[in-house]
Amino acid sequence: MSMASRVFSWRCRRAVRVLEMRRRRELETDLGAHATGRDRADLLALLDQYDDAQTAEVRDILMRQQVREERRRRPVAGFAVTRPGW
Repeated sequence: MSMASRVFSWRCRRAVRVLEMRRRRELETDLGAHATGRDRADLLALLDQYDDAQTAEVRDILMRQQVREERRRRPVAGFAVTRPGW
């Protein structure tokens, strides 16, 4: 394989990766509109009607968003304030 063909191949793979990252980012943004737990549950119920292989990426994004949301709610350093003003 010549150097020119290696460079061309590398550029093609890089372009595909960039496009895939953009597509994934846009999908995450679109699914971010389902921010509430109820919306997310409705969407997961809808996805249950389809094959897992077809919906794996969407399910992964939804679960990551749910985990991220739960981490935001968790108190810092694991300390919970038991009474107001503490």
